[in-house]
Amino acid sequence: MMSSATFGQIIILIVYLPIMALVGIEGKMFRPMAQVVAFALLGAAILSLTYVPMASALFLSKKTERKRNFLISWWVVFTRPLTLLLNLRSGVNC
Repeated sequence: MMSSATFGQIIILIVYLPIMALVGIEGKMFRPMAQVVAFALLGAAILSLTYVPMASALFLSKKTERKRNFLISWWVVFTRPLTLLLNLRSGVNC
């Protein structure tokens, strides 16, 4: 399945196709702009598939540590009595 970012880039490229087909003065004025946008989108897509994963694997730290933030600590304190109450119930009466 195609991701939404790729789908958006393809739509933008399709929008610029008629501008690339212009002839005469209009083609001379607007075709370079459409080519720059198309080359930038294609270059960004190629780099996002090749260079970015390589650079992130090379430069990002492989050591990760988990720290409890305020929200997680609050959630544990809030749900502990609820789980105890649910565990004390003997069964469900229908």
